[in-house]
Amino acid sequence: MNTPMKNLKTLRRELTTWGHFWASKEYGVGYSRRSSCSRVAEQLRLGLKSKSDKHLFSHHADMISVPHHIQEIDSRVEQLRTECIQVLRVRYVLGLDGYCGARRAGMERRVFEFWLQKAELGLV
Repeated sequence: MNTPMKNLKTLRRELTTWGHFWASKEYGVGYSRRSSCSRVAEQLRLGLKSKSDKHLFSHHADMISVPHHIQEIDSRVEQLRTECIQVLRVRYVLGLDGYCGARRAGMERRVFEFWLQKAELGLV
């Protein structure tokens, strides 16, 4: 259910968690520890035969398992204005604030801070 956030400090902590979650999904999980050539060479050396069914599964955005508390924040963020969503994404998902965040959002710093404050107060 949509429970209101208690205060701004709690909200910012929740938004930081939300941002880290979506940043990890946006940037992926990195490179595998072993190359596919190394795995094939090991299978040939050991004489193992294995079937891989990884090609049968889609690893796209529709397959992401989103925790309940992240879904709650998502649903509340979706109700905000476009400018609010944009600055929340820049601030919490990309981790930029101040001048860098404003430039990334294509705004002046004061405008960026205005929309960020409006977004945070809209979620409290």
